[in-house]
Amino acid sequence: MTTDITLVSDVIRRSAATWPARIAVQTADGACRLTYAELRDHVERGASRLLALGLEPGARVLLTAEPSPYWIASFLAIAHAGLIAVPIPSNTSAALVQLVAVHAKVRVCIADHAGSRLASALTGLRFIAAADLTAPGVEPVARASTRPAEKTAVLVFTSGSTARPRAVRLSHAALRANLRSLQEMRHAEPGETLLSTLPPSHAYELVAGQLAPLSAGARVVY
Repeated sequence: MTTDITLVSDVIRRSAATWPARIAVQTADGACRLTYAELRDHVERGASRLLALGLEPGARVLLTAEPSPYWIASFLAIAHAGLIAVPIPSNTSAALVQLVAVHAKVRVCIADHAGSRLASALTGLRFIAAADLTAPGVEPVARASTRPAEKTAVLVFTSGSTARPRAVRLSHAALRANLRSLQEMRHAEPGETLLSTLPPSHAYELVAGQLAPLSAGARVVY
């Protein structure tokens, strides 16, 4: 269950200890697949690279990559480092991304490519490719941030289809409570496979489509 989870990144720490060799995430074509132990390593390396940028606890990091194993690794790396994720769909217009970035006061943007189409619209931000963030070549941060569970984990923005996007703060404790409620209703089993069809930046997909299966040893396919 969730009794030993403080930060959302603790989900992978616990699952990797229980099912290290089981596949955690993969692309639909099988070109990229990570075991739980490998996903944990990606998360810890990503946290190391983010902290090396000099970001202070609670700094905001924009995440606008395609749904993939690298997306969830980047999201959990942000949490593991004690930072706040600001996830938005990868197909969001540059103008809307700029509005979100200014409102959230983000410092870093994680995208599919370091030379993202957004670079010209988001001047002054440090861009990192999601695959580069968690790649080998850096000392991993095995010890998670001591950021309290009541602190904000993610800023979820509304779509902006009918009004200016608005941010909703979700704490680590709130995500943990949502995860616990899902587990009580329908607990995924090790070996099950879940096809992720919604953008993981959506709050529902983040918990039900990512964190819930990964807390149970299941596999997420993008």
